[in-house]
Amino acid sequence: MTHYRADIDGLRAVAVLSVLFFHAGFPAFGGGFVGVDIFFVISGYLITQILIKSIDAGNFSIADFYKRRALRILPAYTAMCLASATIAIWLLPPGPLIDFSESLLSSALFVANFYFAGQMNYFQSAAEELPLLHMWSLSVEEQFYVIWPFAILMLSMLPSPRLRLFLVGAGTLGGAIFCEWAIRNKSQTMVFFYTPFRAWELMIGALAAMSPVLKMNMRSSTVLSTSGVLLILGAVLFFEPRRPPFPGISALLPCLGAVLIIITGTFQSTVVHRLLSQRHIVLIGLLSYSLYLWHWPLFAFMRYLNQGQLGLVLACVLCVMSLGLAYLSWRFIETPFRKTKGRGSYFGNFGTPSVLGASVLTILLTAITAAALFYTNGLPSRASALALTASEALDSQHSLTEKCLRERSPENSLLNLKGCVFGDLSKKPVAALWGDSHANAILPAFEKQFSGKSASFELLAMRSCTPIIGEEFEPDYTGRAARACHAFRDLVAEYLAKSKEIDVIYVSSYWSATLNRLRDLESERSSARSGADLDVNLDPEEIFKEMVKRRIVAPLREVEKKVVLIGQPPHFEHGGGRCLARKAFLNEPLSDCDQSLAEYMASVGKVNGLLREIEGASFIDLEQIFCDSLKCSPYPENTFAFRDEHHLSVSGALLLAQLNLNIPLEPTVSIDAR
Repeated sequence: MTHYRADIDGLRAVAVLSVLFFHAGFPAFGGGFVGVDIFFVISGYLITQILIKSIDAGNFSIADFYKRRALRILPAYTAMCLASATIAIWLLPPGPLIDFSESLLSSALFVANFYFAGQMNYFQSAAEELPLLHMWSLSVEEQFYVIWPFAILMLSMLPSPRLRLFLVGAGTLGGAIFCEWAIRNKSQTMVFFYTPFRAWELMIGALAAMSPVLKMNMRSSTVLSTSGVLLILGAVLFFEPRRPPFPGISALLPCLGAVLIIITGTFQSTVVHRLLSQRHIVLIGLLSYSLYLWHWPLFAFMRYLNQGQLGLVLACVLCVMSLGLAYLSWRFIETPFRKTKGRGSYFGNFGTPSVLGASVLTILLTAITAAALFYTNGLPSRASALALTASEALDSQHSLTEKCLRERSPENSLLNLKGCVFGDLSKKPVAALWGDSHANAILPAFEKQFSGKSASFELLAMRSCTPIIGEEFEPDYTGRAARACHAFRDLVAEYLAKSKEIDVIYVSSYWSATLNRLRDLESERSSARSGADLDVNLDPEEIFKEMVKRRIVAPLREVEKKVVLIGQPPHFEHGGGRCLARKAFLNEPLSDCDQSLAEYMASVGKVNGLLREIEGASFIDLEQIFCDSLKCSPYPENTFAFRDEHHLSVSGALLLAQLNLNIPLEPTVSIDAR
């Protein structure tokens, strides 16, 4: 057995409280997500230490290793998953419950990281309402431990300890460099979730376990352990979700901080280690696994009920509730299963085959629960007809979305993908709808407008790719995604310039994201990326107008195209379509999802006002569809008009045609609904 170190449990407490307070939204913990990275280091250290000692003692057993992992991980894990499923059945409409079932299945199979990587960005607001999102990190760990015991066993066969250390060190360094390269050249979401980009963090802990114990005096130990604390605090207090790009080399700060505390505490008891060994801190460390498991579903479900918002008081209450649940889980689930023998042990007295068999059955139980929710279509019998209609709107997309809305990858930057021309297909397109996912969302209105006419139009859309010609500006994306967007924009500009038939260009985009990014750049005083030929002394709103004018309208006018800028529909911070589905399912007033006109004018209304002022282009304002003199609603004319906070549903897009905006084939004047 490894020597128990109370200070490591204290370090666990630091890690889990950082995560807890970050998820609670406490302002001083903007980088609290690095607590997961500290957990990775601790796990890599302890597990590698256990593996080495068992190999050296000659009693290493893969089956026994996985038995211990199962008893450590599965009981509380399964209890949390099934409890979350029970609450989800009670709270979630059919559509969201189907999504939950998919996340439940991926969690049961320990592939949640891959599932969530394909669904969303960890730091986006909608992610805060996903009850099992936190399972990504446990999936990373378990995937790592499918391979690591065999790697350690093979390394132990090498005659030289120095060679073993060198190979692990080289792998760790290579992994860190690979991660940094990927964060700059690939998708941040992929790098955040995928195990190959996270394994080096666990290997840092493994490297500490394999290294010879460093002999140092108390002063040196104190300096290094204090430095470790400062590195962790620096990351927790000053990191932000997207700055610096995370993970990457920036993840070294919390990881090295954790390692310094671990290695200096082997034989020395510095002030840092004595503080971490305090009884109450150690208790939180002992609860850390259960606290991590149970806190996030509490926060996610409460945000779901509270329209995405948590006030300070409610956040504090949830933190206390999380601690209470964690204690109960640790006392009555974790501890009895982990005890290997004696009174109070649930499974410790059973042999390895029995435990592993029971583990498989437990995983199957969770998987079967997920499958049942999925294959019953989210239990629609629980919902009223109104709730079913609202839930269906969440999945309401054009049938050709997958073919026509290109993803941000180089292979999808090519034009003329099959199925992107609409109307009379015997005619060459006379108009083009260019933009991002917002352009794709309003596609049904254009289809209806062109229906029955001897004309066609073409959709040119890439997700999260602002249609700014020749501009090196990106709201959030870097690397491969940004390059794909730049390539797509260049191809579109060239294609439109060469097309003699296409006369009218409709441009639709998530305009408010562009303006908000410009505001962020201004606050960071990073004007270089906002366009070298723009007057950087202007405020963000003026820069936005200049950017649209010079980088969209002017180039298209130069090739004799008529330009129509389509305004952005309201952005409903409280959920839009998701809010409507929730309220309809819970039989609560749909008007709770409305937005005041003042809120609209301060956000999207401001953007649309700027677009309206741009010379050389016509403008279509969507305000009258969703707003009156007092408010804006995602439920105009008894229509579930939104899929989420800001994307229109199919029925919402059709309102553009139903309200007779008369989208022109040859616009000559501004179409202003106000």
